[in-house]
Amino acid sequence: MQPQTRADRAQNGSSAPAVDWRAVSIFIAISFGVAWGLWGVVFLLGGSENLPVFTIGSVAAMWGPGVAAIICGRYVTHVPLRRYGLQRGNLQGYANIYLFMLPFLFGAMALSVGLGFQEINATLEPLSSEIADEQYPFNDPVLVTFLTIIGSFTLAALFNSIFALGEELGWRGYLHAALAPLGILRGTLLIGVVWGVWHAPAILMGYNYPDQPYLGVLFMVWFTLGWSFILGWLRESTDSVLAAAFGHGLLNAVGGLPLLLLLDANSLIRAPLGVTGLVPLTLLAIVAYGLLRLRAGRAPAAA
Repeated sequence: MQPQTRADRAQNGSSAPAVDWRAVSIFIAISFGVAWGLWGVVFLLGGSENLPVFTIGSVAAMWGPGVAAIICGRYVTHVPLRRYGLQRGNLQGYANIYLFMLPFLFGAMALSVGLGFQEINATLEPLSSEIADEQYPFNDPVLVTFLTIIGSFTLAALFNSIFALGEELGWRGYLHAALAPLGILRGTLLIGVVWGVWHAPAILMGYNYPDQPYLGVLFMVWFTLGWSFILGWLRESTDSVLAAAFGHGLLNAVGGLPLLLLLDANSLIRAPLGVTGLVPLTLLAIVAYGLLRLRAGRAPAAA
């Protein structure tokens, strides 16, 4: 049986089949098994303290959901990957992610600075010291910062998309289609929770929330819930999981910019993964949910 996206369901004017919870359970088991197994090996080899191993293991773990999608599509649901959005789709729609990314990133930094939680890194340390030690081809920290920002929003986003596709083929590809019968709200919320919990081993090893790893898991779930709506809308509006991979890659590329531009603070507060980022993210997620509802409501008229 062919999976239906929310737009498919609205255009056909018929209700989608019930969720195949057996297939969903197998997908989640493989996604978590592959990723958590890799992170387990990383932990035994020193965890986040062994940065090269942690980086390689985490990049490999990102393809856990993708592997699960490929296996389940081939052997469980017997559906070609193209039905899960593995196609080019509407290329012009890819750029729409910037309409969410820019307000999220700069809103988070503005809120953190405005409330006094963080200060602008006027000296650009430790970058300035690294440049003084001749670790960069340019000797101007302002120029290096500018090039870093431009690169993060462009080339780095494209490069990171390669690895983000591993996750997005699972989350916004297979799982997005599999949970479509639940409706926009419940399906997207469930994807966000699964996606957030999936990160738990990395968070507990000190990634993203090094000073608050246990609460960090909950904050990561909050974070992925918000982005689940935004990337879900991008996937629906472009009819492509590749667009969601680009959005995810962009998020990974620019997420570290506040650490460069602002002085550090408690990880549960600082931009963009702390409260100062989660508040604007929640507002943007509500906008994305509204756009998803609007798109679903307009689909029958377009048929």
